[in-house]
Amino acid sequence: MPQKEKKRTLIIVSNRLPLSLKKIDGSYESSLSSGGLVTALSGISSSTNVRWFGWPGINIEDPEERKIATKALAEKNGVGIFLDEKLAHSHYNDFSNGIAWPILHYQSGVSFDEDAWKAYQRVNEIFADAVASEVQNGDLVWVHDYHLLLFPAYLRSRLKELGKTNCPIGFTLHTPFPAEDFWRALPVHNELLEGVLACDLIGFHTDEYKRNFIECCSRGLDVKIEGGDIEYNGNKAHIGTFIVGIDPQKFTDGLLNPPVQQRVKDLEEVYKSKVVILGVDRLDYTKGLVQKLQGYEYFLQQHPELKQKVVLIQVAIPSREDVKEYQELEKELNTLVGKINGEHSTPYGTPIVYIHRSVSFTDLSALYRISDICLITSSRDGMNLVAAEFVACQKDRYGVLVLSELAGAAAFMGTGSITFNPSSGQQVCDSIYKAATMSREEKKTSYENLEEFVTTNTRSLANAAFTYPSLQKRVISTTMTSRIIDVIKTDHRDIEDYYNKVLNSATDKEKIQWQNQFTWELARHSIGEELVVYPQFEKKLPDGHAMADKDRKEHQSVKEQLKIFQNMKPSDPAFESTVRALMQDLSEHIKEEESQDLPKLEETLTDEESERLARSFSNTKMFVPSRSHPSAPDKPPFETAIGLMTAPIDHLADLFRSWPHTSGMPNPSSK
Repeated sequence: MPQKEKKRTLIIVSNRLPLSLKKIDGSYESSLSSGGLVTALSGISSSTNVRWFGWPGINIEDPEERKIATKALAEKNGVGIFLDEKLAHSHYNDFSNGIAWPILHYQSGVSFDEDAWKAYQRVNEIFADAVASEVQNGDLVWVHDYHLLLFPAYLRSRLKELGKTNCPIGFTLHTPFPAEDFWRALPVHNELLEGVLACDLIGFHTDEYKRNFIECCSRGLDVKIEGGDIEYNGNKAHIGTFIVGIDPQKFTDGLLNPPVQQRVKDLEEVYKSKVVILGVDRLDYTKGLVQKLQGYEYFLQQHPELKQKVVLIQVAIPSREDVKEYQELEKELNTLVGKINGEHSTPYGTPIVYIHRSVSFTDLSALYRISDICLITSSRDGMNLVAAEFVACQKDRYGVLVLSELAGAAAFMGTGSITFNPSSGQQVCDSIYKAATMSREEKKTSYENLEEFVTTNTRSLANAAFTYPSLQKRVISTTMTSRIIDVIKTDHRDIEDYYNKVLNSATDKEKIQWQNQFTWELARHSIGEELVVYPQFEKKLPDGHAMADKDRKEHQSVKEQLKIFQNMKPSDPAFESTVRALMQDLSEHIKEEESQDLPKLEETLTDEESERLARSFSNTKMFVPSRSHPSAPDKPPFETAIGLMTAPIDHLADLFRSWPHTSGMPNPSSK
């Protein structure tokens, strides 16, 4: 078997490690937190090492004990950055969550604290020192969230001093980013922007958050913006919108577990005569919990005929319990729940079941499964994955998602859900009523739209690091060669992204733009595989001829559908159903290719061979047609050859077609 070279390393940096340390008999053991490293890193290429840097949640003063704890964390790929308790508190509670968090979520009346700001700077410096000492040229650093906004600039400076100049830095913000007038309320708004602008890639969850960031940079700093890139102080960063999804298979598999099935059976018996409305939120003022309860109270008052037929099960997971604002919110919610239950309870039950604690995965899965409505009332939310988790557990039940238009998920799941403005109690009330009275056929249609999105966008946190198209391309073009499996997976994620944009675009013009991009990428990807990859199946693998023939036939079926779709208009009745059918077939092909075919091929290749194949694949795509040719013969080799001959004509014609504004697509000025 060929010898593999040293694996590259992905350095993930977040405020907290996804690990818990426990002292047992003078030693330390580490365990995964809920969700944890395993879930977060699922799907990363086998050619990638991973190390996760962050605060382990405790401080250990004794040097010998710290060594033991460090070793325990390393066994789970964790690297602990130990902080003094007072410093950690000031960084996390006083600045990150007392100042930055509310501003990011459009909360006014925030008081600035100079001492908290100094603590925030110091912790970001400590993190930068720790990572800079460990990272090597060629490693990729991926930074997460608002606790570390200064970190990229600090790290970049230290890496330059150490001569480690080939280390791309990516940053993902998992909260909203506010409009410029709110962001300006922070006296240090420009310093925080400068910290992030030292990255190579900056990611947000929605286009709105991305636009707000760009506007803030444009107003406050001397930046140069070109397409999806922003240049500041000699560094050019790409800014993108990246959807974070869940692993729906985790939930569908979980529903098959006997303990979950028993819990579902028990809950269905308890609530068999009720319409179950479910809320699952951290106890946080950005989740709109007060507005949710007030809107539900309006519903009970205005629809007394339904009072005995509904129940709201609200899970409020404790959060930041030592922060004053959260303590006050907890008291307000307890009072409001008591008031509503006191006024509307009957001998047959109470209208609200309030659970103020974390719930197990078993309980959560069962609650998702038996609920008829999921009610999300966030006043601001980066994404909100509860919406996707609910959908993943509702197969064949067709539960209704009632979703705040201010949650990030609404940008992608608005089609198929009932959206509303949570600041209006009447809109909350009306949305609940609409969901509770929908016909099964209406529910089915809505659910199928949501299911399509959730099952397509299945990227776990760290899997996204090497499937975000822009980050992958940035890594390839700067410091790292990439294996053929990585390049093809990147293409697959591009195609999935364009497909989602076809379905979710607000106007026909935007749909046409993304239809063109989807067609372009799929056509050249499939022919690139047929010319470069499938011959390697035949050459390297015992069953390679059969594999290649099967894949070519699957490609041909997809391309026949693509020929039809590329000539359709968004106004055509079959526009969406055609592309959905196409993508359903393609998704099965992609899944088999990534899980079976390509790993088999990689096992036969040296790093040099795989990287050479990746370059050949990328170069070949530059000379293939931008759409599927109806005039070409059906048999793939002939269709491919004629497609190549007509490619230059296509590229000329494409100059006069509409394309969406994003990087990595045909640019008329470069054709």
